[in-house]
Amino acid sequence: MNPTKRSELRRVPARGSHDWETINQILDAGFLAHVGFCVDGQPFVIPTLYGRDGRKLYLHGSAASRMLRELESGVPACVTVTLVDGLVLARSAFDHSMNYRSVVAFGNARTITDEEQKVECLRIMSEHLIAGRWNEVRTPSEKELKATAVLEFSIEEASSKARSGPPIDDESDYAVPVWAGVLPLGIQSGSPVPDDNLVDGVTVPDYVRRYSQRFNGHSGNSSEKSIARKSFFTWRMFIAIFALLLTALVPGGVSAKAQQPVPLVASEVRQSLDDAWWTGPMLAPSAATLPRGHFLIEPYLYDVTSPHSNGFGSLTYVNYGLADKLTVGMIPIFGFNKISNGLSSSNVGVGDLTLQSQYGLTKFHDGSWIPTTSLAVQETLPTGKYDQLGDRPSDGLGSGAYTTTLALYSQTYFWLPNARILRMRFNVSEALSKNVNLRDVSMYGTEAGFRGHAEPGASFLVDASWEYSLTRRWVLASDATYRHNGNTLVIGNNVLNRSGVQTPSQIRTDSGSSEAFAFAPPVEYSWKPNLGVLLGTRLILGGPRTGASVTPAVAINFVH
Repeated sequence: MNPTKRSELRRVPARGSHDWETINQILDAGFLAHVGFCVDGQPFVIPTLYGRDGRKLYLHGSAASRMLRELESGVPACVTVTLVDGLVLARSAFDHSMNYRSVVAFGNARTITDEEQKVECLRIMSEHLIAGRWNEVRTPSEKELKATAVLEFSIEEASSKARSGPPIDDESDYAVPVWAGVLPLGIQSGSPVPDDNLVDGVTVPDYVRRYSQRFNGHSGNSSEKSIARKSFFTWRMFIAIFALLLTALVPGGVSAKAQQPVPLVASEVRQSLDDAWWTGPMLAPSAATLPRGHFLIEPYLYDVTSPHSNGFGSLTYVNYGLADKLTVGMIPIFGFNKISNGLSSSNVGVGDLTLQSQYGLTKFHDGSWIPTTSLAVQETLPTGKYDQLGDRPSDGLGSGAYTTTLALYSQTYFWLPNARILRMRFNVSEALSKNVNLRDVSMYGTEAGFRGHAEPGASFLVDASWEYSLTRRWVLASDATYRHNGNTLVIGNNVLNRSGVQTPSQIRTDSGSSEAFAFAPPVEYSWKPNLGVLLGTRLILGGPRTGASVTPAVAINFVH
């Protein structure tokens, strides 16, 4: 689906989606639609039942129906489906809202004339309304089919929108002494009422007795749902508590007090996803792709502090939603190295530029164990200076290599016993670099007069992050990473000896493989759902062939 302006999400786009899986879930949960169309400039909106098959909706009615006659003429139409899940009562009149799920679909309709196809469309509608009924009842007669018009509405584009969770008041209103919360609403079937003319011995079929589950499973106010959610959250909370224990090992992580099990609270007072504002952790990229037409800008300022040097730099994520499941972007880097026992960089320099694309695979939905996942491909271009550094090795800000990185990102949410949200990311990536031609002093440790090349080793990275929504605006976060760098081989000749005389001596060095463990405990604060700041520090532990460093950083996250 390629959305146009008519299905563009404008008001609070974070609540909307063009994802077909989400759209289909809402359409399958409802059965009453409102069809909008215009006749001679006069708009009409007509309620009607529907059935869904793929990206087609089936409508039916009397062959004399004005709506069906107009739609079969090919006029553009809009079909909406709305499910009301609750009234949201806030502390201020302005912030009252509604929990809902809705779909707006655009397209055109055509008349189904083939008799067999018409019967099949009516069966689809019947099964959509009450599964199992069609197989028991008498099928339509020829006369009944002639009196019935059936239309096939092909969805050309659609969008969904939803809200869930408690009210979102202004900070100053939380002290107002008035009750606030959610009044759950939903369709609920009553006890079946038998017809007085039933044949003796006919009992209520199972699909009628079970029909209430269709609505009660969505309305959020049935005991069956509460039981299911409790069992569902039991194993998820076990994972969440385990994650918190790991986070507690990191300075600035969640306190031990937050890890103590407490009784479950009702699902209606759980923190909603809308009530949790994130900037993202310090290191792990998001598995979520941007909606089509939206962009993200996230500049970082940092200082890589190690013995005798400071590496000041900036790194900026610039991403754009090319399609709902496809995000493209780039990561420009600038830097300046300050050396305490040597020459610092001559000026602020450009680092390597990374181009990236990310494709969404799955999307998280509350009540499902499937996380949001995506595949990312990055290509790093050697735009930074890396050789012929002369007497200023500190001018080196690049690797000189074309590097391709393939990554798998994942992200999911857990609701803790205190009803707050813990968001977790788990990413893995592998980077492969091409050979690099080298001259003179370089980032690879070569000296003046060197002529040769380097063969960088592969780099494997695992990054896990946890973000605990302390309040709507404040988030405690932590990253834990493991990186393995393969051996880098440097081969060549030094055409000059230390006296400046030409010499054919061959050089071959191996860096050896290395491993690095890092932790990054930042704090996030958001002024708005789409604007926040992150402040934290990355700690790389020293080890064989790995230097220890401390990197304080600050970042601004803006999504539009």
